[in-house]
Amino acid sequence: MFNKAIDNLLISISRLVAVDSAGVAIAEIDLREGGILIGGGNIGKTSILNAIRLFLLPEENFKDSAKKFGFSDKEGKFYTNDESFEHYFPSSTSFLILECDNYLGGPLPHCVMSRFDIFFGMQMLERMELVDE
Repeated sequence: MFNKAIDNLLISISRLVAVDSAGVAIAEIDLREGGILIGGGNIGKTSILNAIRLFLLPEENFKDSAKKFGFSDKEGKFYTNDESFEHYFPSSTSFLILECDNYLGGPLPHCVMSRFDIFFGMQMLERMELVDE
C-alpha cells in the first residue's frame, strides 16, 4: 500500500511558513519559482535554510546541533541541542510548515512541526526523536 501511495506523488516544495519560529513572528516564503536569500548577518537566512533541512533530510534533528547547525552566541559559544530547539520552537504557538505541490493530483503532501509534534501527512513523531533529553 505504501508503494502505491508513493507512485501517486510527483512533488515539489511550494511554501515554507514560520510562525513564532527562528526569530520571526510570521514569515511565508513562496518557493515555487526558487529564490535568493539576501541580508545582513544574524537576521535568519541560515535559520530558514536549516528549517527546510529539518523537513527534507531524515537524519536532521537537534541531536549534535552544534555540528549540524553551528548556531552560536555573540561570544562564539555553540548553542546546546535544547537551545537550538528553542530557537525554532520558543513557545507553544511556534510552528514550521512545509507545503508541497503534487503534480499527479490527489492530496497535497505537507508537514507541520511544532514544539510538541511533527506531522508528515498522517504520521506523527514525538519530540523525543528530535532532541536528546
